[in-house]
Amino acid sequence: MPKTLSKKEGATTAVAVAQPAVGVVGEITASDLVIPNIRIAHKTGELGELFEPGSIVLNGEYALLGCRSDDRENVKEDPVLMTVTNAEKYYKEKKKFGEDGDPPQTAKSLDEVAELGGSLEFNADKPWISCLKTTVCVKGDDPAFFPFSYNDESYAFATLDFQTWSSYNYAGKIIISTTTLNFQDAKQYPHGPAHGSWELTTVKRSMKDKTTFWCPAVKSGKLNDPEFAEWAATYFTR
Repeated sequence: MPKTLSKKEGATTAVAVAQPAVGVVGEITASDLVIPNIRIAHKTGELGELFEPGSIVLNGEYALLGCRSDDRENVKEDPVLMTVTNAEKYYKEKKKFGEDGDPPQTAKSLDEVAELGGSLEFNADKPWISCLKTTVCVKGDDPAFFPFSYNDESYAFATLDFQTWSSYNYAGKIIISTTTLNFQDAKQYPHGPAHGSWELTTVKRSMKDKTTFWCPAVKSGKLNDPEFAEWAATYFTR
């Protein structure tokens, strides 16, 4: 099984350095650590060969929603329950589907985009798009994929990147808006987005040429207990 996040590796996606496990010495930084990702399976591509289109997949192995192509009798239909522990907006060069060449460039600010000759304007010569990269804490039941425990329930930490125009505008913006409006008070909500929960699903959308694709959809859930918010937001920085 490909390597997934484990407790003893003290993994993190934050800039803070996690506490190494006993027997691990040296300067451990975020660049040394591995964390799973969450992606959506489409009709084509690596995940599309293993999972049904529209499935939400943890670390390329485990269906959080939907199912594997060879296990259609065990479809998971319940929304994925998750907590966003941190989020970072960035910008990415937009390339045409299937375009060869170097990977898309990224930038942290619009000034950087402009310096690279890009623009967010529609039909720009060098178009760029807004994206949102998040770290999420996901609830599950298989200890092989959900190795972290809180109050006798199992969780996994993973990255979830809203890196297309559709995923950002239909889901990423909702996360930014809800977090910004609901958790502004740093004294009441010291752990920001970790105080809220989300339901993650997928929906099929259509382009102008009637081509269909799967897109993430999010729905705001209940407030998390302050103790859980602190646990999820600070687990790897203790």
